Amino acid sequence: MNKYLNYVSYLIICLLGFFLFTENYQTLLPHRLIHLRYGDDLMFHNYLSKQYDFYVKHSFIEYLTFLKPVFAYSSLYWFINFIVFYLFSFFDDNTLLTLAPFIVSLVFLLAALYFIYRIYLLYFSKRPTAVIALIICIFIPMITHSAVRFHNYSMTLFFSSLLFFCIKKWEMLTYKRLILIALTSSILISIKLNGVFIGIACLGLLFEKKSFVKLNLRFSFFLFFSVFIISYLFFIQPSFLWNLLTANFTYLKNPTLEYIEMINEALRKGDVNFLQNIYSLKDHYLSGSLFLLYSTGFTIWFIKEPKKRIEIGMIALCLFFWSFFLILTSKVWHGPTYLVGICFLLPLSIHGFELIQKKSFRLSLISMTILFSAYHFTNNYTLMHKRDLYIARDSNNYKILEIDQDLFLEKFPEPDNYQSNLRISCFVYSFCPWIIPKLPFELSIVYSPLTDLLSNSDYLFFNKQPWPDQTKYLFNSFEQEFMNNFIKDQRIGNVNYEIIYESQYNMVYKRK
Repeated sequence: MNKYLNYVSYLIICLLGFFLFTENYQTLLPHRLIHLRYGDDLMFHNYLSKQYDFYVKHSFIEYLTFLKPVFAYSSLYWFINFIVFYLFSFFDDNTLLTLAPFIVSLVFLLAALYFIYRIYLLYFSKRPTAVIALIICIFIPMITHSAVRFHNYSMTLFFSSLLFFCIKKWEMLTYKRLILIALTSSILISIKLNGVFIGIACLGLLFEKKSFVKLNLRFSFFLFFSVFIISYLFFIQPSFLWNLLTANFTYLKNPTLEYIEMINEALRKGDVNFLQNIYSLKDHYLSGSLFLLYSTGFTIWFIKEPKKRIEIGMIALCLFFWSFFLILTSKVWHGPTYLVGICFLLPLSIHGFELIQKKSFRLSLISMTILFSAYHFTNNYTLMHKRDLYIARDSNNYKILEIDQDLFLEKFPEPDNYQSNLRISCFVYSFCPWIIPKLPFELSIVYSPLTDLLSNSDYLFFNKQPWPDQTKYLFNSFEQEFMNNFIKDQRIGNVNYEIIYESQYNMVYKRK
């Protein structure tokens, strides 16, 4: 029976993978219009294009010196995506190249779910409950959202669950295993700094490892941090570690300042909106009803198993501390997405329900958790998967835009002054026609007109009037005045432009 339940769990994971791949394949826009789905996707794709352009012209060692933590994502993250991108390039199919990083996200999610299920097997006395916990985990909206984004969400979830699984699984901590923990931790935190969030829960596991005291503590700390720091620097940026080891301190200054600036840009400035953060946390993870159920489960578990209270308390503390920390400090609506690496801990709470002796009460609580999870998932699925969809692919606006782009490409199949540092700025409701996977440009996705951003552009693509159903990124009075003046004067600062294409909704300007 247990053997078949394992097969059921793996079948659920495979079916989920097939469903999410199909969704990506069907809804992923053509590469030239991909920024209509998520603005970041095209920017990230463009960096893969730059990697490809550099790699085919240089050696592998030179390519390693080119890698850096663009958008504050580690070199390792980009290297993993580039490997798949490069392998797919042999098929000479732009659709496959567009899908490549989404396939990476999907594979890491499925691998994460495998280890998450293995974690549940270690906690639940009955295997059917472990399967139920896996289903509840899949019903967390952020889980499936991780697989439909060109982002490091699913990779963070994978390494967080792998780290937690290894520490929980190993009965004896050896120096070799300590090195593996250090390596996994450095990969996790280099890929996304908030990978450190799982640390509180992992500390709870380590406190339960009686064998830990058999190791020399001083040497253990020295070994762990030595391996962690060296590997972390390598995964962040290989050339940075090399120049550090060779004491080239003149080189080290700029990469350090660039990375700090990227982190600051990612954090953004502004006021903290507590209510917005709470709603975002609800959308991504759990409703108020689920919060009560999970809290009840952890409380019962804490009371019923006194020998495990440190471990249970640290897992619960990990979830509550970081959730409230982000509610109180996050300045962007997507701040709670940073919790993706610890969300698999939530279903562990139903182990508390397992400990209830009265069968009817136990089954009622577990059934309520499943039902509320399923309802919350279906209620938030569309929101999570289409939040940034500016123009739906099946809408009339999308069809008009696609035809408009094709007409433009008939006249201008490629820029007449093509060069790798050509600067193109595209507004989110316009097309970006020359962007193809193997040709890099200096690219900006524009949400509102800013002089400093637009003045350096060689080409400007923007929509001159709102679409009929446009509700996002409508110009305010200042921005509208800016655009009216630009259309009238065809000038930004000291730079003059000329119009080369105009249709009902779109205009294209070229720098003179």
